[in-house]
Amino acid sequence: MVPRVPIRSLLLVAALAAGDYLLWTWSSDGNSDTVALVSGLALALLLIALLWLIAVGVVRSLLQRALLAG
Repeated sequence: MVPRVPIRSLLLVAALAAGDYLLWTWSSDGNSDTVALVSGLALALLLIALLWLIAVGVVRSLLQRALLAG
């Protein structure tokens, strides 16, 4: 049996990415260049982590279905 991606970690990374996106847009509109730069760099890493977790979840789900079918 293939272990699944914990939904808690997926939701946590998604919430952090959404919060960082809100911080980035707020700081970009408010002329806070340093905060916008830091949050923008963190946002890129959070989005990569989120996409990674989604990809791992999809691959594990497909692998689970293949193991059950075969």
